[in-house]
Amino acid sequence: MTREDKNTAIRFLGLLKAYRRGIVLLMVAILFSVGLSLLSPMLSRELMDKGLLRGDFAAIVRISVMLFLLRQVSSLLSLWIERRRLRIAYDFRFRMEGLAVEHLLGMRTEFFNQISQSELLSQIDVDVNYICSILNTNTLSVFASVFTVIGGIAAALSIHWGMVILILLVLPVKYLIIHFHSRVQKKKLHVFLEKNMAYARWFGELVGGMVDIRIYGLEKKEMEEFGSKDGEKIAAHRDMDTVSQYRQLADGTLDAVLNLLIFVIGGIFVSRGELTVGSLYAFISYSSYILGPLSSILNLRLVLANILPSAARFFEFLDRKEESVEGEGELPCGLCGAYDIEYQNVCFRYGAAKNGEDVVRGLCLRIPGGEKVALIGKNGCGKSTVVQLLLRLYDCGSGDIRLLGTEISSLKIKEYRGLFSVVSQQIYLFNDTIRNNIRMCGDFDDGAIRKVLDEVGLGELVEERGLDFVVGINGSCLSGGQKQKIALARALLHNRPIFIFDEATSNTDIDFEVRFRQMLRERLAGKTVILVTHNAELLREADRVVWMEDGRVFCEGAYGELLEQSAAFAALIDQYGNGREAEKEG
Repeated sequence: MTREDKNTAIRFLGLLKAYRRGIVLLMVAILFSVGLSLLSPMLSRELMDKGLLRGDFAAIVRISVMLFLLRQVSSLLSLWIERRRLRIAYDFRFRMEGLAVEHLLGMRTEFFNQISQSELLSQIDVDVNYICSILNTNTLSVFASVFTVIGGIAAALSIHWGMVILILLVLPVKYLIIHFHSRVQKKKLHVFLEKNMAYARWFGELVGGMVDIRIYGLEKKEMEEFGSKDGEKIAAHRDMDTVSQYRQLADGTLDAVLNLLIFVIGGIFVSRGELTVGSLYAFISYSSYILGPLSSILNLRLVLANILPSAARFFEFLDRKEESVEGEGELPCGLCGAYDIEYQNVCFRYGAAKNGEDVVRGLCLRIPGGEKVALIGKNGCGKSTVVQLLLRLYDCGSGDIRLLGTEISSLKIKEYRGLFSVVSQQIYLFNDTIRNNIRMCGDFDDGAIRKVLDEVGLGELVEERGLDFVVGINGSCLSGGQKQKIALARALLHNRPIFIFDEATSNTDIDFEVRFRQMLRERLAGKTVILVTHNAELLREADRVVWMEDGRVFCEGAYGELLEQSAAFAALIDQYGNGREAEKEG
């Protein structure tokens, strides 16, 4: 076992500490069960030698009843052990899945840009399954096997010590067989995990790109991809099963040879009168008590060969860096709820996804509390990234962002994010009711919810379907415009000091835009508002327009001033304005 495997094993055992009392109790019960099982061959010997072969009917009845009672007690004890094991096993699975979900909720945003949903789900599911196999019946039987082997050897010695030596000579061969197959199995498992992850990644892209696949006629290509990815995954799993089959064949052949030798040699002893027939059959039973459980003990290497790679990957996942949640600084209080925001020479890059180039370069920008600022610029200029940095979805590469003079990285993240109401480009609605998608666990009554829905123009929808209408997965039962309006209603209901609208009207009609501009003037008067938009009408509502180029401020000023002073700005507005008008007319 490598040092990495040892460290993984130690950490893995640490997860089981919370269950040690239950596991110890389980082991005591298993030990008692083993003791009962060791009595059965002895009683069977007595039944054969003193009852059946002598024709003693009373002895046959007496010993048969004892065997019956012994097996009933063993069955009831086995039932209790299994119920106890299942309780621990399912609680342990719940804890492992809980650790994964809790960690996901705290992970940095960039992680979710590196892995698809299906890939992540598959990885966690496979790893948790293998980890939890430590508490399945076969694994726990290893503990019972130790005592079964010891008891079996002791009982077999009491019958005939010479034949016990024959059994012990087989042990090194068994060890070599299992040692070899465990090494092969570990390699095969690594291959399977890689192929399974590749299939999950492909499947996530299949589901996510279904519309484009149909439009561009890529069905045949995707079926070919399926044949390749799924074929490789199945082949890897088949290789694992094949290793197990070869191991079972070798193990079974060795057991059969040993049984043959025991019958032949034991028959010789019986013919000489050194053993009774009952003793021979009892010895054969005890030999299975030695060899069978011994296989389970040695198979622990195979069990670990399955568990350790998944445990190592699971721990690697848990070790991924989380957001900095607990800051040391107190949240500053803005005057009348107004919070000054300042970007001080901020730089940021996404890393490999953006070829390692900064998408925000030395950004210096101040947004006084209560001001409405609009960000404009070509795609990729860093507008949305500037917003994400402010929300602390990403950390600044260099420089810092300050809120009323306090670095935002020093503030408690939950309290800090509580300052923002956000309507982003990529709206996500949960597969829940309209009510719950708007209040987001907040303490709001239905009257307040209906009021904001009326404000955003969804009063008729609620009258028709009600607040208990389930919107479907990511709002699949709603139009794009309705989803955007629900997101806006959510932001208005929570009514936080700072509002961020990232292309918040891109899917809505002109009538709603008129309503939205009125909200900016009246409903959000005195609020700090950041607009990411190219809509000329919305730009007019801003106190200041910031034109971004290559991740920095190119120029800024009132909309009217920029329009008069910069022909390039006028051309940019004309370009996006014409496109918008064409979209509206369509």
